[in-house]
Amino acid sequence: MSIDKSFSLAFSALCKYNRANYKFYWRKEAMPDFSLIIMIVVMVGIFYLFIIRPESKKKKKLAEMRSSLSVGDTITSIGGLIGKVVAVDEEKITFETSEDRVRVQIAKWGISTVGKATEEPR
Repeated sequence: MSIDKSFSLAFSALCKYNRANYKFYWRKEAMPDFSLIIMIVVMVGIFYLFIIRPESKKKKKLAEMRSSLSVGDTITSIGGLIGKVVAVDEEKITFETSEDRVRVQIAKWGISTVGKATEEPR
């Protein structure tokens, strides 16, 4: 089968030719169904509402919490270290982990919570 013949078969499946007026008309079977388009839009909306929006709210809340850290706050790192903040820099936090004044320096993005965590999250 030649390329021209296969193209004409595919084109004829989508269109019909009116010999009297020499015009092509789209077949109704080839037109996209609007219910399918509406379903896709609804799925994208649900995806946004249940996945993207809550995640962006969570990121915004964490960024606000990390930027509002001050000296004297009790923090928990993402690794589970608990201590009191001694120094705050733009990128780093220095905190003491125990009474013998062990100081640890971590990046701000490594802070999990502010306040002493006494229980494991469920």
